[in-house]
Amino acid sequence: MLIAGAIESWLLGKWRRMIPIRIHVNGTRGKSTVTRLIAATLREAGITTVARTTGTAARHILKDGSEVPVNRGIRPSILEIRETLELAFRTGAEALVIECMALNPEYQRAVERKFIQSTIGVITNVRPDHLDVMGPSLADAARAIASTIPTSGILVTGEKTFLSVFRKVARKRGTRTLFVERRDEPTCDGLSGFNEFPENEALVRQIASLLGIGANVADNSIKSAAPDPGAVRLMEHRAGGRSVRFLNAFAANDPVSTDVILNRFWGGGRYPDTVGPPSIRILLYNHRSDRPNRTELFIPAMEEWVRRYQCAGVVVNGSGSVHLKSRLSRLGIRAVPGGITRSDLWNDLGKACNSLDRSSRNVEVVGIGNIHGEVKAFCMSSR
Repeated sequence: MLIAGAIESWLLGKWRRMIPIRIHVNGTRGKSTVTRLIAATLREAGITTVARTTGTAARHILKDGSEVPVNRGIRPSILEIRETLELAFRTGAEALVIECMALNPEYQRAVERKFIQSTIGVITNVRPDHLDVMGPSLADAARAIASTIPTSGILVTGEKTFLSVFRKVARKRGTRTLFVERRDEPTCDGLSGFNEFPENEALVRQIASLLGIGANVADNSIKSAAPDPGAVRLMEHRAGGRSVRFLNAFAANDPVSTDVILNRFWGGGRYPDTVGPPSIRILLYNHRSDRPNRTELFIPAMEEWVRRYQCAGVVVNGSGSVHLKSRLSRLGIRAVPGGITRSDLWNDLGKACNSLDRSSRNVEVVGIGNIHGEVKAFCMSSR
């Protein structure tokens, strides 16, 4: 076992030495998007790059930009990172951009120190999600996320609230910290899936600058990169004799990020083609019974959103949704079961909307909560 461990350690070291640029992306929201954008920017600059996202679907993004699924067993394992390192080495990659797949702080630390040993670390933000694993407080989550800060490298982050935490850890590891101020205005179409959070683009531009890549190259790659399957996207369809405009925001599965998207879509924000108030607004919450902490965070948020945006009510979908429907009803929110299926989402959604309001000819629905189950399958097939 000792000999096998020594050989494995030697192999990992060999693979890393042949990949001079290693970028580890962590944070609560936006990891998949930032990973994709960085990889696209490096490819645009002529740097042979392999990337890996976890997000909605675990993917390897190859040096030509094509994508292949990550080979997985019954459950995800951090040992998958070995496969990614080997793939980057065997394809002659000069750069590896990898999204942190671990939640447990010890596993996050192991991925960084044992496998990647990044030259550039990226932390997008710290928001209230997975606090049952990384919490219980946001400060605890920030310290957990700081586990992936590199040693003798560079940290790039747009997280202001916990910047002092990151700087303290970075100093101990001999790493320089670069804080990137968010931009108020995104630079590309909000429905491409990449600018629901403009700070993502700012992080990418900072990394491009660090690597000597021009701003025009970064801009071009941001506009043309393929979005993650779970990226925010607007779809339109006719169902039940009326127009349904459906915004897929399931993957923004914390209330803070969801609030940003709702404000830009319904609050006079930046999404195009949303002129004037819709005839009826509805939230579709896709529930996961194995994410009770997330549900507890969303319940008061939904109460606020229904009031603020004058929603007709909430369609509740997913496993264990009956109990959630009852809780929302007790708060005075009209809630109906979704019964959404992959094969007939539009018809199922139309029926659920009719249960809340039959009078209007046009409906706007925003899908929130969790990208999981039948909803995930639909989003993947409709990419």
